[in-house]
Amino acid sequence: MAQSFPVLQEAPYNWPSKCSTSIDVKSLAFLKCIGSKIVNVTITIPLKGSLSAIPSLSSLSYLDIQNSPQITGTLPIFSSVKTYFGCSGCGLTGTLPKMNSWSVSALNLSGNKFKQQLETIVFSTWTKELDLSNNELFGTIPKNIPIKNKIDLSNNQISGTVPDLDIRTLNYLYLANNQITAINNEFKPSLYTLDLSGNKLTSLPTLNIFTLLLSNNQITGFNLPKFPLIKTLDLSHNKLTNIPTAIFSLSSLTYLNLSGNPITSGTLPSQLTTWKNVQVLELPGLGLSGTITQLEDLKALTSLNLSNNKLIGTIPSLTYRKNAMVTINLSNNLLTGIMPPDWSEKFDKIQVLNLSNNKITGTMPKTFASSSLREIDFSHNQFTSVSFPVISALKKLDLSFNDVSSSSLSLTGLNSDIRHLGLAGLKFSGTIPKNFSFYKNLTHLDLSHNLFNGDVPRNFFFMEAIQHLDLSFNKFTGTLPYGFVTMESLTYLNLQNNSYEGILYSDFFGALDNLETLDLSGNNWTQCSMNPPAKTSKLVSCNLGGSFWQGCSSPLHDICSMIYNNTCLPKSGFYGKLCFPCPNCVEPARCSDGYNHNGTCLTVPSACSLVNCEGPCEVKGDVGICTCPAPAQLQADGSCLCPPGYFKNKIGGSCTACSAVKGCASVLECSSPYDSKCSECLSGLYLDEGNTTCGVCEAIIGCASPVTCTSKNNTQCSRCIDERYLFNQTQCILCTPIAGCSSSISCTDANSSKCKKCLDGRYLKDENLCEPCSGIDGCTSPITCNNSLTSTCTSCIAGRFLSLDNSLCLTCPPITNCISVVECSSASSLHCQNCSFGYHLVKSLSGGNDSCVLNSHCSFTEWSNWSNCYACEGSTNVRQRDISPLNKALPNICVSDLTESKPCGFPCLNLVIETGDAALLYLSQNLQKYDWLQEQMGNLTIINITVTSSELTILARDASNKRQVTEGSCENGITQHLTNIVAETMNEILPNLKENELDGPSITQISGGCAVTISVIPKTPDSEKASSTLGMIIGGVIGGLFFLLAIALVVFWKFYYQQKLSLSNLPYDVRWFYEQYYKHPSSWKKEGSGGVAFYHKIVMKGSEHWDRLSLIFDKFCQGRDIIIHDAYAIYNPSLVSACVTQLQIMEQRMQSNPEIFKKKTYILEDQGEFRAWTFEQFQKRANECNWNQPNTPVILPAIHGTDFHIAWKICATGFANLSSLDDGFFGKGIYFTTYALYALPYFAKKERPAIIISFILPGNPFPVVENPNLKGSKVGTAIVSGYNSHYVKTLASGYPPPAPQENGLFDEIVVPQEAQIMPVFLLRLDTRNLASLHDRMDRVVLQRQDDDDSLVSLSSTLL
Repeated sequence: MAQSFPVLQEAPYNWPSKCSTSIDVKSLAFLKCIGSKIVNVTITIPLKGSLSAIPSLSSLSYLDIQNSPQITGTLPIFSSVKTYFGCSGCGLTGTLPKMNSWSVSALNLSGNKFKQQLETIVFSTWTKELDLSNNELFGTIPKNIPIKNKIDLSNNQISGTVPDLDIRTLNYLYLANNQITAINNEFKPSLYTLDLSGNKLTSLPTLNIFTLLLSNNQITGFNLPKFPLIKTLDLSHNKLTNIPTAIFSLSSLTYLNLSGNPITSGTLPSQLTTWKNVQVLELPGLGLSGTITQLEDLKALTSLNLSNNKLIGTIPSLTYRKNAMVTINLSNNLLTGIMPPDWSEKFDKIQVLNLSNNKITGTMPKTFASSSLREIDFSHNQFTSVSFPVISALKKLDLSFNDVSSSSLSLTGLNSDIRHLGLAGLKFSGTIPKNFSFYKNLTHLDLSHNLFNGDVPRNFFFMEAIQHLDLSFNKFTGTLPYGFVTMESLTYLNLQNNSYEGILYSDFFGALDNLETLDLSGNNWTQCSMNPPAKTSKLVSCNLGGSFWQGCSSPLHDICSMIYNNTCLPKSGFYGKLCFPCPNCVEPARCSDGYNHNGTCLTVPSACSLVNCEGPCEVKGDVGICTCPAPAQLQADGSCLCPPGYFKNKIGGSCTACSAVKGCASVLECSSPYDSKCSECLSGLYLDEGNTTCGVCEAIIGCASPVTCTSKNNTQCSRCIDERYLFNQTQCILCTPIAGCSSSISCTDANSSKCKKCLDGRYLKDENLCEPCSGIDGCTSPITCNNSLTSTCTSCIAGRFLSLDNSLCLTCPPITNCISVVECSSASSLHCQNCSFGYHLVKSLSGGNDSCVLNSHCSFTEWSNWSNCYACEGSTNVRQRDISPLNKALPNICVSDLTESKPCGFPCLNLVIETGDAALLYLSQNLQKYDWLQEQMGNLTIINITVTSSELTILARDASNKRQVTEGSCENGITQHLTNIVAETMNEILPNLKENELDGPSITQISGGCAVTISVIPKTPDSEKASSTLGMIIGGVIGGLFFLLAIALVVFWKFYYQQKLSLSNLPYDVRWFYEQYYKHPSSWKKEGSGGVAFYHKIVMKGSEHWDRLSLIFDKFCQGRDIIIHDAYAIYNPSLVSACVTQLQIMEQRMQSNPEIFKKKTYILEDQGEFRAWTFEQFQKRANECNWNQPNTPVILPAIHGTDFHIAWKICATGFANLSSLDDGFFGKGIYFTTYALYALPYFAKKERPAIIISFILPGNPFPVVENPNLKGSKVGTAIVSGYNSHYVKTLASGYPPPAPQENGLFDEIVVPQEAQIMPVFLLRLDTRNLASLHDRMDRVVLQRQDDDDSLVSLSSTLL
């Protein structure tokens, strides 16, 4: 079995006598012992010699050699290494070998000494990632580099133009720090990242790029091309003189850096409000003026730098936004007012807060919600009160020079790990606190310009890490404390303008080896016995004050030339630095135009030559004033200090921004633009070994807190979401379910699940059981109870009313001759809707009972309403209505027979039907049309119609109470109504039959209901007719009856069983949903008629139907967080029949020619491997449904979100009859997803949000991977020929991922025709939590073209 060696560490020289698979090595000779067992090797010990000495190992697939600059020679080909080969920072020289036969996937040869013309390198077509950065390659970039994914050629000597590369799969191209002057105008690759920083570009063509890095070029101003996809844009340190207006059209921008450009004036543009998605905004030192109120509209902002401008006005709140602020730098402006009071509470993620050098007033907050706040700088403002916030992460706090009225200094609350503390100019008095010694890591302390007096406490000198100490301009007295000599790390010490006196110690310089700046001026020294610094000393600035230069020992006379005003003047070559005193120098004499040197009047040096400035010097009057180029900040010693995120240039004290490290939360550190390091990553990320990148922690499903990790595979969580418990800080495991629980379940382990509230119809018992309430017959509302004996109901079915204690549904007493369901609220308040034929309804006006009153002579129950078709005029059936004005005026008493007639639309057959047998057959055929008959029936349900032995029998029952008809009830008004209808139908279609030809209808009570019977009565034969004639008549009648029976059976089969039998082609778990209609038809309600009819019923919680719905919606579609208000089971026979037919066609094609049906030509297309991965994801999704078996067409439950009113129409007419065909981003068709949360943007904000769950037939889907914004996308295109649908994996943003990944994915399915769709459920949704869910899933809605407010990382956050 092959062995894997992740890392080979340095080991002792005494090797074991035998080789071992776990041994640490210093050479590679041991590999010969292992032979073919080794697969992966990473070597971190330094190697030297030639790489050709590495043994040839056939199984070696991964080889990474690190930290070996002493490797010599050229690069050999390791043909067996196919996954990764790296020799970064080695000493390889010469030219690269021909690599066309080396099938290595990733190759890293950065940091070597290859010197070769780029056009002569022969690359491998198998290589996907290539890193040749930091070599000595030259020439121009060839057009046909075959690298597929990532190319890094930065830090070489490449010149010319970037060509139109023939690589459409390339994602990352790094060309920083070369000599490139332009990009070809035909450049077409759609990259994720293009880095051209540090080149000689002046303009750009149109580019489809997400991240564009252009810092340190020569761009002077241009009309920015259209970059439709750009999210990150770095134009820092170019030659722009104004902000290009076209930048404001980049609506998807998330990062913008314009720092270091010579923009010196202008207002903060109002157009920046168009950057709805911008997260990082870097605009320091651009001379911008005006107010910053427009920043309120940047809801996605997390990092803001507007320092060193001329901005005025107050600071906006910035708290109501999607993302938490991390960095705010508004220093060196003219801002006024108070700091927004809610910052300290709302900014719970803030890390850097710099408001220094403004005019901000008010009091400083005592607490901050953010536990990660590392830097606070409120110096040089007008705060009237300051305090030490208790923040464990705080490293820098500067409160200097504010308008406070302090007394003594107390360090209470100050973080013990503070590194930088500025408390200058705050009017502190008394002595310095002794507990400064507790701050072991303090490196910078400024207590200058206060009123401290007395001695410095002895404990003060125990601060071992202190480097910068400023105690100037106080009232310290006594002799110079010897304790300063013990502070060995000091580089800066300023004791200027105190009241020290006495002797300067002779060994002061010798003890402080690291001291660079010393100022002891402005004190009362009486004697100088100080020895000069040694030649190796780092001291570059020394000011002792007074006239003690002459009394001190001879300093370094090879540095200084003379002294003027007690300041050592430098020789040529040391301009700008303060030196030590030189020999034979005297105080200025009485020279009128200069100063005396050895009796000679010399010219007074310029003002700037007398000060030590690292940056430019400005003369004001006769004084030289040091300045620093923005964003550098001037220090007390004249040096320039770069702010965090910048490094200092060698000349002039200017600062250059470090390159961004994606995901970095801390201030960047770098010594050049290309070696940026991060000390802390954002939550959910970890620092790699070199502190140069932030990797993503592996997600923990169900974690509610930000995950933390120090590497990819050791992610930890501190808190889980509801219904999960934390296990070993690495897993959030689902709590054990409690059947019937409607609230979230809480638990601390697998055996401690607790419920707060049960579903309707259940009660909570012992916090871990939801027991069912006792049933109430006839109750339609959810039953509630506190225990098994207290069940209550709020509404009953029609025909029943609630008892006084709401525990029973009592039957309403009948109303004589009422044919509708009697409704009532009590036994004395009965209401009817329709009366029997010949009766009219009298409504009670006083809350009593309605009644049915016999009509006097009218034929119709309601004035002006058309009757049923029952009369025949000529050869056409007619219907009639009452149009008598008198009857309208007296609606309850018929006084007139004035009527109006109109045709019914079907012919009378009285001229054809003359015999009883023919009449019986025709009558049965008409009565078989249930739709027509049922419309006349009201609550009476037809069970069966049969024709046997010259009799037609109709079996019916009362559907209002859904019970079998009891004895004697067949004579009630409802059943009698059926008899009347049959009689009217006989009169309507059989007016020419002679009397007694048909007998009936008659009504009897039988088992299961009431029977209405019509019999054929043969004519009485004349005495003249022979007996043979009678026999013929009897035989004809019997034969006719058998014929009628056969016809009736055929019609019944066609209208009932044929549709039911077609469902047998579906898998059992799919057809189960539709068979429920045939098993319990009385519980389903019909909506519509004809071709737009469908059946539906309410799905009750706790039923088997509900459980099967939950398996689909909660488990498969992951819709558990969405609350269902009502659930309707849907059965549309027309749509189901069409879909079953389509399923049969697919099965036939699959069996007859499986290769064509399962074609995979997409593998040959662009990004074929990516498409194959997408198809695998489809197969995995299909396999989650147990009914999908090999070699059968896939059936998937899928979601379509919309408004309830539209969904209702879709259930009736299908998708094609509405405007549901979408020219969407992934093809033209009807769009579905198998993830309920992904559909949120389509229904969450509807007035009546709804979801249709359908079974769809995707057939053989074509896997789509194209980004809809790039060339070659599937936007609006038809389904690819030879395939049945489109399938695409998407991020929460709605876009496909850039490459295969495992987490944070959803999907979309596009089907071209509604014959592939069978609706099965319509869910009306509860709106209570949709808004919060929508905020979590706030993403671009591709087919509706809404704003894109998302990032790729959102999907991970969601999950």
